[in-house]
Amino acid sequence: MSHILLLLDHKANRTLLSGWLGQHYEVLSQEPGTVPIAPFDLCLIDGPALDRLWKEVRQYKAAEDPAFLPVMLITSNREAELLTRHLWKTVDELIRIPIEKVELQARVEMLLRTRQLSQEFILRNEDLESFFFAMTHDVRAPLRAIKGFTRLLQEEEAGRMSEQGQQDLKQIQSAAGQMQETIDGLVAFARIERSHRQVQSLSLAHLVDACLHQLQPEIQQHQAQVIVDENLPDVQGTPVLLTLASVS
Repeated sequence: MSHILLLLDHKANRTLLSGWLGQHYEVLSQEPGTVPIAPFDLCLIDGPALDRLWKEVRQYKAAEDPAFLPVMLITSNREAELLTRHLWKTVDELIRIPIEKVELQARVEMLLRTRQLSQEFILRNEDLESFFFAMTHDVRAPLRAIKGFTRLLQEEEAGRMSEQGQQDLKQIQSAAGQMQETIDGLVAFARIERSHRQVQSLSLAHLVDACLHQLQPEIQQHQAQVIVDENLPDVQGTPVLLTLASVS
């Protein structure tokens, strides 16, 4: 059951809303002047309480980020004008007095549904991250075997290989090294908080050369001709993602 916190200095409104909402939700009612302690899914606050507790409310919202923690302001027209400095960072919905029960119910349901969706989204992202790290761990095991066997072949059998065989062996080693770099880059990228995933200046010419080297077997197989502009610019981006996009 969803938990709704009432931060209302107006006692009559606090009693009325507690009775209305208590029929469908778990209502947490705070006395004026107290700071909320119990976790909640939606906060209903009036003007006087917002003017006094806006810093605490923002802290609660920031602590829940990236989950959505909705705050609804219950206010009169006069209070709304006085509280505009708090609205854009603190309040997600506004309802004016006198309150229509049906309208209040609809807005509460909308905000609670949005919060639920944001929480589900976070859980799905966490599941995807767990799957990603498990997958990269499983991929690394056969990759280590490939690199190990190619190293043994180079050390023990290189003298008996034809020139074409030695070239093929070097190509396998190069492809394995590129795969290792890609996996390491993706893991490092996934571990960085999204807000810190900053782009950087990259040489597009260097990126294209690296991609062409990686795609050399396919180019030779199809007897393709690749023409590259001589004056490629520098670009802003993330190396791993740009490389993956280029060779896809």
